[in-house]
Amino acid sequence: MQSCRAVSLLALLALVACADPPSREMDQAEGAIDAARAAGAEQYAADELAAALAALAQSHEAVTLHDYRSALSYALDSREQAEGAAKLDGTP
Repeated sequence: MQSCRAVSLLALLALVACADPPSREMDQAEGAIDAARAAGAEQYAADELAAALAALAQSHEAVTLHDYRSALSYALDSREQAEGAAKLDGTP
């Protein structure tokens, strides 16, 4: 009985955790994209920057579909891609 309550509580917490759009993470991804652009990613890391932009677009689409878990995943991926793009500066 107690284990059923624990499982129910965990399931409820998982639902509540993804009950809202991941606005903060999406904003962070946008900031990382802006930073990558400022670092010259459009010239030196175009593929990585494109991947970051695509992931952010997928995040926005997932929010439209109320799939906040996927939106969060895409936003985190976008930020990671953008941060990686910002680190590439064209030096061999």
